[in-house]
Order: sequence, then C-alpha cells, then structure tokens
Amino acid sequence: MKIACVQMTSACDPADNLPIIAARVKQAAEQSARLVALPETCSFMEKNRKAMQARLENQADSQVLSALCHMAKENDIFLLIGSMILAAENSDKAVNRSLLIAPDGTVQAQYDKIHMFDVALENG
Repeated sequence: MKIACVQMTSACDPADNLPIIAARVKQAAEQSARLVALPETCSFMEKNRKAMQARLENQADSQVLSALCHMAKENDIFLLIGSMILAAENSDKAVNRSLLIAPDGTVQAQYDKIHMFDVALENG
C-alpha cells in the first residue's frame, strides 16, 4: 500500500486550508497513494482561544469534515485526518480529534487526543 503524508502550515481560516488540502490529496491520489495522512489541526490553527471557540463545529454538521469526506470519496482513498479541532459533544470544550475516512467517504474511526497543556500540574 502506498501512503502519502501531507505537510502544511494550517492557517486560522478553514477556507484557506481546504484548497491546499484538496490539491495535495489529489496529487497523492494521482501518484497512486491509497492512504493519505493529513497533519494535526489541518482544518485550522488558532492561537487565540476565543477566536478558536468561535470557529468550532460539531462533528455531525461540520462543513470541513464533509469536505474532507468528499475528498476521500472523490479520490477513492483512505484519508487520515491527523486531527481537527471540534466542539465536544457534551461540554463547552474543544476536542482534538483524529479521524479515518474510508474511500466511500464515511468516517470509520475516531480518537480524541489527550493534551498535556490541558493538565494543571502541581509544580508548574
């Protein structure tokens, strides 16, 4: 199986990132990749927590995830999203979620990553 790893610097706006992702996914598929791995926080990277909260989408109605699922289907590939920042289902927090999309465009697996920066340490 041929695997491609996409490298990119995510901007604050998903609208800026999706065309870059689409071009790189298409290029990888044209070079016979069956699995394309995207980097962590590929949908957007926002340093300002308030601005990040304003951009959060729920997984069920995420336009960004829908676009990524379409890319997987259109290119007939597995697409591994290193992570997306999404709204947590039952809280006001965000999750850093890794997802695997199948060639039919459906999410097959997901994992919420654990962040050390979310942990309050006694010594620091």
